[in-house]
Amino acid sequence: MGALPQRQPLVLSLSKPVVSFVEGGGGRCGSTKPVLSLSKGSPRTAGVASGRTAAALVCAWGVFCISAIVTAGTAIAAPVTQTVVIEGVKYEPETLTVKRGETVVWVNKDPFPHTVTAKGAFDSHDIAAGKSWKYTARKAGEYAYICTLHPNMKGTLRIE
Repeated sequence: MGALPQRQPLVLSLSKPVVSFVEGGGGRCGSTKPVLSLSKGSPRTAGVASGRTAAALVCAWGVFCISAIVTAGTAIAAPVTQTVVIEGVKYEPETLTVKRGETVVWVNKDPFPHTVTAKGAFDSHDIAAGKSWKYTARKAGEYAYICTLHPNMKGTLRIE
């Protein structure tokens, strides 16, 4: 028998991280070894890939390209973050309307702690001076909230 030909590594250069592929070890689930890992910046070497893995890479790349063509005319919205400033012992804005999935950040600019508490829905606990707290809106509704340390502070979060 003659010597097997040496397989050459696959080199790809991408401007954004895309995906990481793995090859199953001996056909057993859960046994994997890295074959391709792409990261932003410089080219990366894929290493030696089997015929099955190479076929999977080609198929995955094809799906990625088709997906890019289909969505080329569709704008993909970036995650939205809304901000409520806590200053002068009040929430600003006092009422905020967001869509489900958006994130709200309460930033405490007062020199003492505050809370953002909607009974049964969310509770920031103490937000120290100069700190913030994030909440991702999941369930539609209207949520009245207060600062448990200063109950005269009131706000409303509307989630559509």
